[in-house]
Amino acid sequence: MLYAVLFRMPAAEYVPYLAISLIIWQAIAAFLQDACTALSGAGPVIRQIAMPVTVHVLRCLLRNALYAAHSLPLIPVVFAVFGIWPGAGAVAALAGIPLFAVAGFASALALGILCARFRDIPPIVGNLTQLAFFLTPVLWLPEMLPPEALPWLPLNPFYALLETVRAPLLGLAAGPELWAAAIGWTTVLAAGAWLLFVRYRGRVPYWV
Repeated sequence: MLYAVLFRMPAAEYVPYLAISLIIWQAIAAFLQDACTALSGAGPVIRQIAMPVTVHVLRCLLRNALYAAHSLPLIPVVFAVFGIWPGAGAVAALAGIPLFAVAGFASALALGILCARFRDIPPIVGNLTQLAFFLTPVLWLPEMLPPEALPWLPLNPFYALLETVRAPLLGLAAGPELWAAAIGWTTVLAAGAWLLFVRYRGRVPYWV
């Protein structure tokens, strides 16, 4: 309510936007921190039982998906409180979930390998995530930026992925440039994670 006043916006518009943004962002931030220990935290199992390291990455992904699912019911509660509903277009938010799943798996695989080798990376990830929170439209709206800055927003991978789910839930449509950016960033992330996996998967048991 305070930020709605500060941004001179009706609470019925800003609070649902903020609720959806914070719920998704908290899920992203918690997942990135957990992903740092996806492999090192499973060190005893990796050393004793021969199984693909991707199993532990999938466990991390599923665990955080279940955590996030506990917060999702808050979104319809906020909608009910303010008497709004996004309509049938909200179903389009489901299209962004596969992108989140692929990006999440790739992130956990890459961070799991890197953090198993370099144990000082998790605090760096936490600090960068906090910085990304302020650089991503979570508390503030994209429309608050100068018009010349708006075309650069899709270069923020967090914004591109976030908007594929948030926009439909707000009754809006994510533009093709946002979908292209989200798919592009996910592809780059998946390619980088795959290269790390192919190059270093045999060393993971020695690092954990």
